[in-house]
Amino acid sequence: MKPLLAYAPAMETGAIQPGSVLADVPLRIGEWNPKNFDGRFHGFTSARYALEKSYNIPAIKSYLKVIDQNPLNYLKKMGVTTISKNDGGPATSIGGLTNGITVEENVNAFATFANGGKFIDAYLIEKIETKSGEVIYQHKSKAVDVFTPQTSYLTIDMMRDVIKQGTGTAAKNYLSFSADWAGKTGTSQEYKDIWFVGTNPNVSFGTWMGYDTPKSVEKDYKGMSYSRRNILLWSKLMNAAHEV
Repeated sequence: MKPLLAYAPAMETGAIQPGSVLADVPLRIGEWNPKNFDGRFHGFTSARYALEKSYNIPAIKSYLKVIDQNPLNYLKKMGVTTISKNDGGPATSIGGLTNGITVEENVNAFATFANGGKFIDAYLIEKIETKSGEVIYQHKSKAVDVFTPQTSYLTIDMMRDVIKQGTGTAAKNYLSFSADWAGKTGTSQEYKDIWFVGTNPNVSFGTWMGYDTPKSVEKDYKGMSYSRRNILLWSKLMNAAHEV
Protein backbone atom coordinates (compact mmCIF):
# COMPACT_ATOMS: atom_id res chain seq x y z
CA MET A 1 0.00 0.00 0.00
CA LYS A 2 2.92 2.38 0.61
CA PRO A 3 3.67 3.21 -3.05
CA LEU A 4 -0.03 3.36 -3.96
CA LEU A 5 -1.25 5.52 -1.10
CA ALA A 6 1.58 6.92 1.03
CA TYR A 7 4.13 8.07 -1.54
CA ALA A 8 2.66 8.45 -5.04
CA PRO A 9 -0.26 10.72 -3.99
CA ALA A 10 2.13 12.86 -1.92
CA MET A 11 4.46 13.24 -4.90
CA GLU A 12 1.54 13.93 -7.22
CA THR A 13 0.45 16.87 -5.06
CA GLY A 14 4.00 18.17 -4.60
CA ALA A 15 4.12 17.41 -0.87
CA ILE A 16 7.24 15.25 -1.17
CA GLN A 17 9.83 14.02 -3.67
CA PRO A 18 12.01 10.89 -3.48
CA GLY A 19 14.78 12.87 -1.76
CA SER A 20 12.47 14.48 0.81
CA VAL A 21 13.67 13.90 4.37
CA LEU A 22 11.23 12.22 6.76
CA ALA A 23 11.97 11.67 10.45
CA ASP A 24 11.71 8.03 11.47
CA VAL A 25 11.18 8.66 15.18
CA PRO A 26 8.53 7.58 17.72
CA LEU A 27 5.05 8.66 16.61
CA ARG A 28 1.80 8.80 18.54
CA ILE A 29 -1.58 9.36 16.87
CA GLY A 30 -4.31 9.28 19.49
CA GLU A 31 -4.05 5.86 21.12
CA TRP A 32 -2.02 4.45 18.23
CA ASN A 33 1.74 4.06 18.52
CA PRO A 34 2.87 2.66 15.17
CA LYS A 35 6.20 0.87 15.03
CA ASN A 36 8.54 -0.22 12.29
CA PHE A 37 8.81 -3.89 11.41
CA ASP A 38 12.19 -4.24 13.11
CA GLY A 39 10.98 -2.44 16.25
CA ARG A 40 13.62 0.27 15.80
CA PHE A 41 13.69 3.89 14.65
CA HIS A 42 16.23 5.09 12.11
CA GLY A 43 16.27 8.89 12.40
CA PHE A 44 16.27 11.11 9.34
CA THR A 45 15.73 9.16 6.13
CA SER A 46 14.72 9.98 2.58
CA ALA A 47 11.37 8.86 1.20
CA ARG A 48 13.28 6.73 -1.32
CA TYR A 49 15.27 4.89 1.34
CA ALA A 50 12.24 4.51 3.60
CA LEU A 51 10.33 2.76 0.81
CA GLU A 52 13.34 0.59 -0.06
CA LYS A 53 13.46 -0.65 3.55
CA SER A 54 9.66 -0.52 4.00
CA TYR A 55 9.76 1.66 7.11
CA ASN A 56 6.29 2.43 8.46
CA ILE A 57 6.73 5.76 10.24
CA PRO A 58 7.99 7.75 7.20
CA ALA A 59 5.17 6.29 5.06
CA ILE A 60 2.58 7.40 7.61
CA LYS A 61 4.13 10.88 7.75
CA SER A 62 4.09 11.15 3.96
CA TYR A 63 0.41 10.18 3.95
CA LEU A 64 -0.41 12.69 6.69
CA LYS A 65 0.88 15.48 4.45
CA VAL A 66 -2.01 14.84 2.01
CA ILE A 67 -4.62 13.17 4.21
CA ASP A 68 -6.85 16.25 3.98
CA GLN A 69 -6.92 15.84 0.17
CA ASN A 70 -8.65 12.44 0.34
CA PRO A 71 -5.86 10.27 -1.13
CA LEU A 72 -8.25 7.29 -1.13
CA ASN A 73 -9.61 8.75 -4.37
CA TYR A 74 -6.39 7.58 -6.04
CA LEU A 75 -7.08 4.01 -4.93
CA LYS A 76 -10.63 4.25 -6.26
CA LYS A 77 -9.35 5.52 -9.62
CA MET A 78 -7.07 2.47 -9.72
CA GLY A 79 -10.04 0.13 -9.47
CA VAL A 80 -9.87 -0.83 -5.80
CA THR A 81 -13.44 -1.77 -4.84
CA THR A 82 -12.89 -3.07 -1.29
CA ILE A 83 -12.62 0.38 0.35
CA SER A 84 -14.86 0.82 3.40
CA LYS A 85 -16.33 4.02 4.81
CA ASN A 86 -14.12 3.41 7.85
CA ASP A 87 -10.92 3.52 5.78
CA GLY A 88 -8.82 6.61 5.20
CA GLY A 89 -7.19 7.09 8.60
CA PRO A 90 -3.41 7.09 9.09
CA ALA A 91 -3.24 3.27 9.37
CA THR A 92 -4.63 2.95 5.84
CA SER A 93 -1.31 4.27 4.49
CA ILE A 94 0.49 1.08 5.57
CA GLY A 95 -2.24 -1.35 4.52
CA GLY A 96 -4.76 -1.05 7.34
CA LEU A 97 -7.87 -1.56 5.20
CA THR A 98 -11.05 -2.89 6.78
CA ASN A 99 -11.64 -5.43 4.01
CA GLY A 100 -8.13 -5.80 2.61
CA ILE A 101 -7.55 -5.97 -1.13
CA THR A 102 -7.70 -8.75 -3.71
CA VAL A 103 -4.58 -9.94 -5.52
CA GLU A 104 -6.05 -8.88 -8.87
CA GLU A 105 -6.88 -5.35 -7.74
CA ASN A 106 -3.53 -4.90 -6.01
CA VAL A 107 -1.52 -5.99 -9.05
CA ASN A 108 -3.82 -4.03 -11.34
CA ALA A 109 -3.18 -0.88 -9.31
CA PHE A 110 0.60 -1.32 -9.50
CA ALA A 111 0.35 -1.60 -13.29
CA THR A 112 -0.79 2.04 -13.27
CA PHE A 113 2.80 3.15 -12.61
CA ALA A 114 4.15 1.06 -15.50
CA ASN A 115 1.42 2.54 -17.73
CA GLY A 116 2.71 6.05 -17.18
CA GLY A 117 0.03 6.89 -14.62
CA LYS A 118 -2.98 5.56 -16.54
CA PHE A 119 -5.13 2.84 -14.98
CA ILE A 120 -6.42 0.22 -17.41
CA ASP A 121 -8.73 -2.37 -15.86
CA ALA A 122 -7.73 -6.01 -16.24
CA TYR A 123 -9.79 -8.26 -18.51
CA LEU A 124 -9.76 -11.86 -19.72
CA ILE A 125 -11.34 -11.91 -23.18
CA GLU A 126 -9.78 -9.86 -25.99
CA LYS A 127 -12.26 -10.85 -28.68
CA ILE A 128 -14.64 -13.57 -29.84
CA GLU A 129 -14.84 -14.62 -33.48
CA THR A 130 -17.05 -16.99 -35.43
CA LYS A 131 -15.38 -19.85 -37.27
CA SER A 132 -15.48 -17.73 -40.42
CA GLY A 133 -13.54 -14.95 -38.72
CA GLU A 134 -16.39 -12.53 -38.01
CA VAL A 135 -15.72 -10.60 -34.81
CA ILE A 136 -18.79 -10.74 -32.59
CA TYR A 137 -17.13 -9.25 -29.49
CA GLN A 138 -14.14 -6.95 -29.14
CA HIS A 139 -12.95 -5.72 -25.75
CA LYS A 140 -12.51 -1.97 -25.48
CA SER A 141 -10.23 -0.67 -22.74
CA LYS A 142 -10.79 2.71 -21.16
CA ALA A 143 -7.77 4.40 -19.61
CA VAL A 144 -8.25 6.46 -16.43
CA ASP A 145 -5.75 9.22 -15.67
CA VAL A 146 -4.50 8.71 -12.10
CA PHE A 147 -0.94 10.05 -11.84
CA THR A 148 1.21 12.22 -14.08
CA PRO A 149 3.98 10.45 -16.03
CA GLN A 150 6.47 12.24 -13.76
CA THR A 151 4.98 10.79 -10.57
CA SER A 152 4.78 7.34 -12.14
CA TYR A 153 8.42 7.51 -13.25
CA LEU A 154 9.60 8.54 -9.80
CA THR A 155 7.55 5.84 -8.06
CA ILE A 156 8.84 3.16 -10.42
CA ASP A 157 12.39 4.38 -9.84
CA MET A 158 11.94 4.21 -6.07
CA MET A 159 10.54 0.68 -6.35
CA ARG A 160 13.55 -0.40 -8.45
CA ASP A 161 15.61 0.11 -5.29
CA VAL A 162 13.35 -2.34 -3.42
CA ILE A 163 14.61 -5.09 -5.73
CA LYS A 164 18.15 -3.76 -6.18
CA GLN A 165 19.01 -3.48 -2.49
CA GLY A 166 15.83 -3.44 -0.42
CA THR A 167 13.32 -5.93 0.92
CA GLY A 168 12.85 -7.64 -2.46
CA THR A 169 16.47 -8.42 -3.37
CA ALA A 170 15.91 -12.20 -3.25
CA ALA A 171 14.14 -11.97 -6.63
CA LYS A 172 17.45 -11.23 -8.35
CA ASN A 173 18.80 -14.62 -7.26
CA TYR A 174 15.73 -16.60 -8.29
CA LEU A 175 14.89 -15.13 -11.70
CA SER A 176 16.32 -16.94 -14.73
CA PHE A 177 16.11 -13.82 -16.92
CA SER A 178 16.72 -10.10 -16.50
CA ALA A 179 14.18 -7.30 -16.82
CA ASP A 180 13.70 -3.79 -15.51
CA TRP A 181 11.72 -4.80 -12.45
CA ALA A 182 10.25 -2.46 -9.85
CA GLY A 183 8.36 -3.96 -6.94
CA LYS A 184 7.19 -3.99 -3.36
CA THR A 185 7.00 -6.56 -0.59
CA GLY A 186 4.28 -6.48 2.03
CA THR A 187 3.55 -8.11 5.38
CA SER A 188 0.41 -7.61 7.43
CA GLN A 189 -0.05 -7.78 11.18
CA GLU A 190 1.06 -11.07 12.76
CA TYR A 191 2.34 -12.35 9.38
CA LYS A 192 -1.17 -13.17 8.16
CA ASP A 193 -0.64 -11.81 4.64
CA ILE A 194 2.62 -12.01 2.68
CA TRP A 195 2.79 -9.99 -0.56
CA PHE A 196 5.10 -9.36 -3.46
CA VAL A 197 4.24 -7.37 -6.58
CA GLY A 198 6.61 -6.73 -9.45
CA THR A 199 5.91 -4.49 -12.42
CA ASN A 200 7.42 -3.13 -15.63
CA PRO A 201 5.93 -1.85 -18.92
CA ASN A 202 5.48 -5.41 -20.23
CA VAL A 203 4.03 -7.29 -17.28
CA SER A 204 2.73 -6.77 -13.76
CA PHE A 205 2.56 -9.83 -11.53
CA GLY A 206 1.92 -10.43 -7.85
CA THR A 207 1.70 -13.27 -5.36
CA TRP A 208 0.02 -13.48 -1.97
CA MET A 209 0.59 -16.10 0.70
CA GLY A 210 -1.82 -16.67 3.55
CA TYR A 211 -4.80 -18.69 4.73
CA ASP A 212 -8.48 -18.47 3.73
CA THR A 213 -9.28 -18.19 7.44
CA PRO A 214 -6.60 -15.71 8.50
CA LYS A 215 -3.83 -17.05 10.69
CA SER A 216 -0.11 -16.43 10.93
CA VAL A 217 2.18 -17.85 8.27
CA GLU A 218 5.29 -19.67 9.53
CA LYS A 219 8.01 -17.05 9.92
CA ASP A 220 10.71 -19.56 9.00
CA TYR A 221 10.31 -22.88 7.23
CA LYS A 222 13.25 -25.11 6.35
CA GLY A 223 15.60 -22.17 6.79
CA MET A 224 13.66 -19.81 4.53
CA SER A 225 11.79 -16.74 5.76
CA TYR A 226 8.15 -16.08 4.88
CA SER A 227 9.10 -13.19 2.57
CA ARG A 228 11.77 -15.15 0.75
CA ARG A 229 9.35 -18.09 0.24
CA ASN A 230 6.83 -15.78 -1.39
CA ILE A 231 9.45 -14.13 -3.60
CA LEU A 232 10.64 -17.62 -4.61
CA LEU A 233 7.06 -18.53 -5.58
CA TRP A 234 6.72 -15.28 -7.55
CA SER A 235 10.04 -15.88 -9.30
CA LYS A 236 9.31 -19.50 -10.24
CA LEU A 237 5.98 -18.50 -11.76
CA MET A 238 7.63 -15.64 -13.67
CA ASN A 239 10.39 -17.96 -14.91
CA ALA A 240 7.80 -20.43 -16.19
CA ALA A 241 5.85 -17.67 -17.95
CA HIS A 242 9.03 -16.28 -19.49
CA GLU A 243 10.04 -19.72 -20.81
CA VAL A 244 6.64 -20.08 -22.50
